[in-house]
Parts: sequence; C-alpha cells; structure tokens
Amino acid sequence: MDEKAKKVDFYLIAILIVGISVFIAEAYFVSKIIYVGNLDLQLYTNAAENLIAGNGFKLDFINEYFIKFQSITHPEEYGFPGVSIVIAPFIWLFGKSAFTAKLPSMLIGTILFPLLIYFLGKEFFDRKIGFLAGVSMIFYPAVFKLSFEGERDVMFAFFLALGIYFFYMGLKEKKYFYLMGAVLGFSFLIRQVALIIFPIIILAYYLIEKKISREFLIGLILSAAVMSPWLIGNYLVFGNPIFSVNQYVVWIDRYVEHYEQYMFAVYWNGGVRELPSALWVFNQPFGKSFYFMRVLSTFTAELLSFFFLSILSFIGIVLNSAKRLGNRVKLWIVFLIVLAFLLDLPLLPAFAKFPLLYIGYTLKDVAIIVLRALPYIGIVLTALFLFAKESKRNAVFILLWSTFAAFFAFYWLFEKRYFLPVIPFLLIFSWVGARSILEKLLENFPNFQRFKINIDKTLAIILIIFILISLPYTFGKFLDEKGKFPYRDGEQEKQTLYMAQKINSITEKDAVLMACDLGVFNFYTGRKTVEMPSDNLQNTLGIVKIYNVSHINFMGCQTRFVDKGFLKIITGSYPPPSGYEFNLYEIRPREAGERVEIEVITH
Repeated sequence: MDEKAKKVDFYLIAILIVGISVFIAEAYFVSKIIYVGNLDLQLYTNAAENLIAGNGFKLDFINEYFIKFQSITHPEEYGFPGVSIVIAPFIWLFGKSAFTAKLPSMLIGTILFPLLIYFLGKEFFDRKIGFLAGVSMIFYPAVFKLSFEGERDVMFAFFLALGIYFFYMGLKEKKYFYLMGAVLGFSFLIRQVALIIFPIIILAYYLIEKKISREFLIGLILSAAVMSPWLIGNYLVFGNPIFSVNQYVVWIDRYVEHYEQYMFAVYWNGGVRELPSALWVFNQPFGKSFYFMRVLSTFTAELLSFFFLSILSFIGIVLNSAKRLGNRVKLWIVFLIVLAFLLDLPLLPAFAKFPLLYIGYTLKDVAIIVLRALPYIGIVLTALFLFAKESKRNAVFILLWSTFAAFFAFYWLFEKRYFLPVIPFLLIFSWVGARSILEKLLENFPNFQRFKINIDKTLAIILIIFILISLPYTFGKFLDEKGKFPYRDGEQEKQTLYMAQKINSITEKDAVLMACDLGVFNFYTGRKTVEMPSDNLQNTLGIVKIYNVSHINFMGCQTRFVDKGFLKIITGSYPPPSGYEFNLYEIRPREAGERVEIEVITH
C-alpha cells in the first residue's frame, strides 16, 4: 500500500457519507412540513428578519408580561442573538419558510456535529471510537428530532463541543486556545448557559497543567470580547448584562403546576404578583421541601434519560483507569451499578412514556426518592473525585458531566435536549466502555476465546443493531400516517395554518392581533401580535389598550386562564359559543365616560 493510501481516513469518509445521506433523507421529509413549529423557532426567525432589515435584534410580537415594553416591536429579551445570526443568511438567500428556518440545525445535526464527535473521539481515544460515537449520534432517538425541530439545542451543543475540542487541542498546541475563546464566546450568544463552561475549562486546565498560560488567558479575553456587545446592550436596555426572561420562566416551569396561569400573567400592569425567583418558590407552601425533592428527582431523571450511556460511560472511565483500585473501591463501584439496575432501571418503561417522577412528602416517599437518586449521585461523584485527575480526557468529560448534572438539578429545568452538550462525550465513553467489557471478557474468561471474537467486528455489529432498532423511532415516524408534528403536519397544525390564511385575507398589514398561537401568526402573516393574558379583566383590557389590539383569536387557548368577563365581551357569551376558537374577532374599543366599550365584529 503506498503512502498516499495510508493517509486516507476511511472512517472520516464513511461518517461524511452517512451524514450527507441522512441529511438528504431528512431534508426530503422536512421539506414537506409546512408548519414552523415551536415558539422558539418563531422568535429566532423574527429576530433574524429584523436583523436582515437593519433593525437589530428585535421582535415584532410580545409573548410575556414580566417586563413592560412601550411598543410591540422591542429588543429581544431571551438571549439568543447567535441563533438569529446563523439563521439570517439562509433566510436572506432562500426566503422565509419553515424549512429554511430549520435548515441550519439540520446541517449541523446530521453532518457537522457527527464530524466533530468523530474528531473528539479520535483525539480522546482513536478513529474507531470516534466513528462509532459520531454515527450513533445521528441515529440516537433521544436527539434525532432536535435537528429539524429548529430549537437552538443542536446549534448550542455543537458550538460548545467545538469550543471544548479546541480547548483539548490547545493542550497540545496553544494556538488553538484563540479559536476556543471565539467559539465559546459565540456559544454564549446562542444560550447563556454557556457561562458554566468557563469554570469547567479553567479548572480542567489547572488540573492538567498546574498553571494558566498566556495563550489560554487571551482565549478567555477573546470570549469576553465576542460576548461584550450583547452584555453591554443588555445592561443598557435591561439594567443587567446577562438578563433573560428565562430567569423567571425557569421557576414557573420547574415548580408551578398551572404553567400558563403564571407564565402569561401581567406582572407590571398594576398586578400584585411577585416576579418568579428562588425566594418566590421557597415562600410557597411546601416550597423548600418541594425544591429539595425536585433536586433529587432530577438526578434520577438524568440517569433515566441516559441510563445505558451513563452506566457504560462510567464503566469506560473505570476500566480505562491506570489506577490500581482497592477492593473497597471496586465493591463500591459494583454496588452503584447494581443499585442503579435494581432501583432505577424498572422505572425506565414508564419514564419513557411520561418523563415526570412522583414527588411525595411522607417518610416512605422521601426514602424512595433519596434511594433512586443515590446511584447517579454516587456515579458522578465517584468519577469526579477518583478519576477526573487521571487524564486530560477524563478531566474534560467528568467536569463537564458533573457540572451539567448539578446545574440542571439545583437550578435550571432539566429536559433531555438541555443535556445535549454532554451526550457526545457520553457516547464516546460508552463505546469505550463496551470495548473494554469485551476486552476484559476475553482476557479473564478463556472460554470466550474459543469463539474467536473479533472486538472491532462485534462493535460494528452492535452499531448496526443499534441503528436498526432506532429506525422506527427516527425515520420510521416520518412514514407513520398517524404520526404527529414535527414528523408531519397534524390536524391541529393544519387548523392553525388555515387561521393564518384567514388573518392574512381579512386584516390589514398594520393590524395588531391578540392570540395564543401568536408566534405562528406572526410568522405566516407578518402582523404584529401580543400574547393572550392569563389575568383579570382589568389587566387584559389594559393590554388591549396599550398595544392597540385590533383583532383577537382564541385558537390554542383551551388551557389558558382567560378572564370569563373578557371572553363574554368578545364572544358574546360565557361559556363561549361552539367553534369560537375558529373565529377572528375584530374589536373597536371606545371610551364611554370612565368605562371602555368594545364593538366586536366576528369574522
């Protein structure tokens, strides 16, 4: 074999072929879906449109009332400018559509991210591990749909992992620290959770090098430079450089049963509600107890969400350790793994269907919650204190894993998609764990040797089986005629699209719409929109007056705590007439002395 052939990276070519093939197939199916999807994607797209128009990072609809804006068009308050920066060129080139808005995440999720995972796996271990991890990421059911839902999770995880890759490369050649800084700074512009990565890399660097280099410091300064325009802008507009309304949303999402009642309440128009915070939660009945029970149950949820990856990763860390482990440590490790299988694995089928865990306050309930959380807490802490210092790859992975585990347990709401930056590393170490188990079996059990097991071929077969098992839960859902969004436009999505067409045909371009599906209507009509409040009549009418609402629609408001009096004024009766959600109500408020009368025309 000549020297040129030896340099050909067949694993890289193979993963590129798989990624491009999956992208083409995914793009084919997603192009048939007209509905744009979740509100987040509508936010990113609207801000991108304003960016293209030269208006800066602004939104043309209001979907929360935590803070008061003087006009509907207002500075973006969630903290995602990086997403809009990435989406904007695609909208400028191809025009605005649901497919165009999802295209960047699809390219990242099917091609760029798997390639990055391949290079991470290659640097951490070898090409084979990188290939196995990269391909399995493409078909992993827990994250498959994230690439075409249009959420920022795939984009955020990619840039964060890319920053970590450059950090790891910087340990060999310090020039990579400059790229690390720029990329991690940009990841902050996608999701502010990126701030937690900086203590991780600083600690990891110190554990590895026992010092902080000039190049590393310059990299951190570059991160600050990339973030600074947004930090300064936030301070000037909101009085807080890292402000985001998500700092209120997280406490409602995690600790309040009636989400819409609090999420869409008016907090500034003479309302008596306190802005959600940790103190607000603790002051609720059973607030402190509920918080700590939720922390423990979140640890359990993290394990259940990635059960086999977590166990295999832990095994991969342990079996690749150069340490001579004492018998007590070995027993402790076996105990944690066995306990996880006994206490947590039986919950997996029910958790997969309904990913919420029961929280109770009796002594028995508390004991069960503590016991279920113990294996995962023990696994993460054991990895952190026994193995993190052992190697560069261990330091990076274990510090990342433990920090994310703690952050989403103690503070932020946990969902599988929020853990996406950790999944590539879980996959890498899981495949290492699987390979190490096979090696130990062949080494310690002579009976296995007579089967002439080839470890590489066995791992390839496992990958093929994994892909085949995953297909019904990934591409198979596109083929399911009874499938739901985001795999196809369902009946509800078609009704919303019909209402958008109705709004387009009836209203003028300067109309202001109050609705529950406001982001969708703004996306398809370009009309300025405001959220339907979950509040009393006075505050609801206050919103109508402040923002000059001209039309109202109640589609998607079934779970909204809309004031009964407001419903009666607009629809003519309470309960509202059948089919009222399909009507478009044109309103013409007029003052009659101290009262406000509203003339309503039903379309």
